[in-house]
Amino acid sequence: MASERRLEIFGILIIAISVFLLFSLIGYNPNEEPSISPNVKVENPMGILGVTISHFLIKIGFGYVSVLLPFIGFLWGWSFFAKKDLASVVRVSQYCLIFIFLISVSLGFLLITFSPKSNYLIPGLFGF
Repeated sequence: MASERRLEIFGILIIAISVFLLFSLIGYNPNEEPSISPNVKVENPMGILGVTISHFLIKIGFGYVSVLLPFIGFLWGWSFFAKKDLASVVRVSQYCLIFIFLISVSLGFLLITFSPKSNYLIPGLFGF
């Protein structure tokens, strides 16, 4: 009984972190950097932590397709909360991560090939 309760609490925690991550990524502003001065007003709805997370995932990581990552977290959180089989969740997560990687790299390739202006925000630095 206690282990089932722990899984439910762990699932709720993962869902809460995924919501935080989603709002951080949606509130991303390319002009905000993690090293921003404390005197500057932060526009990200999740504060300076949201700026740091969104900067890392969007600008340095996989670009705007990183918005799909919280949905993987929702899936994991719901699976723990509802005590579902994790084998299918692992498989879906692997497919989603491969999809995110391929979209990011494909967008980077298309921008390098067809765009005269180098804009690495869309595919992220990793995809570019």
